[in-house]
Amino acid sequence: IEKNEFMAIAAHDLRAPLATIAAVAGQIATRLPPEKLPQAAGHIRQHADRMLALVNDYLGSHAVESGALPVRLTALDLGDAAREACQRHSAAAAAKGQPLELGGDRAGVSVRADPALLAQVIDNFVTNALKFSPPSATVRLEVQVAADHPRARLAVIDQGPGIPDADQPLLFRKFGRTGTRPTGGESSHGLGLAVAKRLAEAMAGSVGCTSEPGRGTTFWIELPVAA
Repeated sequence: IEKNEFMAIAAHDLRAPLATIAAVAGQIATRLPPEKLPQAAGHIRQHADRMLALVNDYLGSHAVESGALPVRLTALDLGDAAREACQRHSAAAAAKGQPLELGGDRAGVSVRADPALLAQVIDNFVTNALKFSPPSATVRLEVQVAADHPRARLAVIDQGPGIPDADQPLLFRKFGRTGTRPTGGESSHGLGLAVAKRLAEAMAGSVGCTSEPGRGTTFWIELPVAA
């Protein structure tokens, strides 16, 4: 039953962006004036990125559950990881007029993590922050570290509607959906946060969330500080 549900969700989530890409490509091939080409290319890129994020979530879920997930831990700079995430999501943020900001103790905070897995966790948090925040709302990535503490935290802080207390226990469960809805018509399959939790745990880290209805949400990942 769960596999059938998984396939139904995957088909549903991928159908809309595929239809948009096909429609825009058809316009380019037939009748779109040259001055409209940059905008059309932007639409194709946006929806292709959306499908790539979905596929990454689906493959990540399968790899974790099958025990086939490779984990390659190395020392990396958490501030650099935050900055690179801002660069990756700059186009999506600009499309909704949402500023992406960097903050916190970003200089020289080194953690042990797998670069690819950490990027997937951060990307999930940033995508959700952009998805559920209203246009023009700021999304902030903040590196947080306390003196003599063995872990460092990267937090993604949004200005969205927040998550009701009753929905918060659902957040990191597979297919767990809350009553909060995306602000730009984006899809929400309820899988990404469950994958993020498993990826963090595979790196000896943890994830969490704090939220107050009407006052935004903070998702974070904590990882061991590199010696």
